[in-house]
Amino acid sequence: MTRTSLGDIIGTMKLKRKPSLLKKERKPTQLQLLIHKFIIPETQKDKYFWGRESKFAKQLIEKYSFEFLNWVGIPFGYRVNSLIYFLSKDGRDYLNGQYFDFLKTKIIKSPEVKVSVESSSVLGDNIEITKKPKSLQEFLK
Repeated sequence: MTRTSLGDIIGTMKLKRKPSLLKKERKPTQLQLLIHKFIIPETQKDKYFWGRESKFAKQLIEKYSFEFLNWVGIPFGYRVNSLIYFLSKDGRDYLNGQYFDFLKTKIIKSPEVKVSVESSSVLGDNIEITKKPKSLQEFLK
């Protein structure tokens, strides 16, 4: 199983756009990143492809988080034909097993060490700060 990062996915994405000097390139959305991670869109010639896969991607993001779907690897080392695979029984079993591993990696992270400095001595001189009035009512007080 191979893991791919968002940078790899964005680098391989080839969205059909006309070059323009005035417009900045848009960042791909979470749905586009998810679709490009698990499917090769160039092989799909169906005109309803993006709408259908976006709907399945939204369902997957609702059920699992985007963070998890970005973490999970491609099943069996090759991309699937449609995201509907992950909504089927086999796909759900695969994602549930991966979700367990994902939660283990989040829990195993090393605990943060908090360092507190406690000293009774004062460092430096005390400075008086005068507060300027911000409103008429504060000015009249």
